[in-house]
Amino acid sequence: MKTTLKITTILLVTFFTISCSKDDDTTALIPLPTSDVFALGSSGSPEQSYFYKNNIKTILPEASNEANRTRALYVNENNVYIVGAVSINQNTAPFDQNLQACYWKNGVKVNLPHFLTDDNYAGARAITVVNNDVYVLGELGDSFSSRRRLVFWKNGVLNPVTTFSATDSYFGNTIYVFNNDVYVGGVIYGAGGSGFTAAFWKNGAETRLDSSGASAINDLVVNQNGVHALFATYAGGGVITTIKYWKDNVVTNISSQSPKAGKILVKGTDVYITGSERATESTISKAHFWKNGIKTELAGGNTFVANDIKMGVNGDLFIYASLDNGGSGAFTYWKNGVITTIPPVGLDTFFSFDINNK
Repeated sequence: MKTTLKITTILLVTFFTISCSKDDDTTALIPLPTSDVFALGSSGSPEQSYFYKNNIKTILPEASNEANRTRALYVNENNVYIVGAVSINQNTAPFDQNLQACYWKNGVKVNLPHFLTDDNYAGARAITVVNNDVYVLGELGDSFSSRRRLVFWKNGVLNPVTTFSATDSYFGNTIYVFNNDVYVGGVIYGAGGSGFTAAFWKNGAETRLDSSGASAINDLVVNQNGVHALFATYAGGGVITTIKYWKDNVVTNISSQSPKAGKILVKGTDVYITGSERATESTISKAHFWKNGIKTELAGGNTFVANDIKMGVNGDLFIYASLDNGGSGAFTYWKNGVITTIPPVGLDTFFSFDINNK
């Protein structure tokens, strides 16, 4: 009995020693989550639309009688959503009539219903997915140059944001859903003869942000702390004078250095804003981001505008930038301040990006 007890004790000690050994700490072997980077672009005339996942290019299919007019990209888990319109039976310029609003999910096109006989212009500009519901922001009008109204589609069902106005036209830039409320940010053009005015709509109820001059909302985020909006004010000729942050009717100037505005990201109490600045209007732009109003210049960002910003689940910060002149070129982004470029194939022009695992 003594011998058996001694052997058992030794085995138990050995087991617990091995189990508690730092060399066998399996938690240290679990990799941190990573994010893939997606970019939407187009090239050629008529346009050929495509997206990149990291450095792998996928061309978006199109029918023989259609030409794709893509505008924005959104990644939900590993599903890639692309929003825009197709020009029907019109593969040569101008492309602004007979547009069918639509989105693509993993390359499969979904047409969005509207009254084509009345709405010859139907554009879709932004998309988001919340609890597997797909929300698409769009504009409808008789023609490209006519007055437009704002609408959104939820899972393909058309919902009005504004009505047609005798004096004003409405343009949307962003859509956000929080607690089942649908927020749309954009601009009212005309506004009773006052040019254009930044505004957002909550379930169709309008809020105007600035009445001191021309302005437009670039982006908005909504959380339990309220509505956070990034907007710009303009001088004559469409030149931006100031980019500003709006929250609960409190306006904070972000930059007045010949800036351009990108997007806004809110994480907890931290507010991130992207854009660019110039020393003067005639000098080159430099890509920047602001965290709680503190400016950081992006290394290697000369001639760029920081257009968008995302945060991965492990805290990685991704910032996408495009050339200030809007021309074709490499897809450029920063991850935690380190620049990466994906060389262009032909005349690639990029205009939207996202990450998964965000």
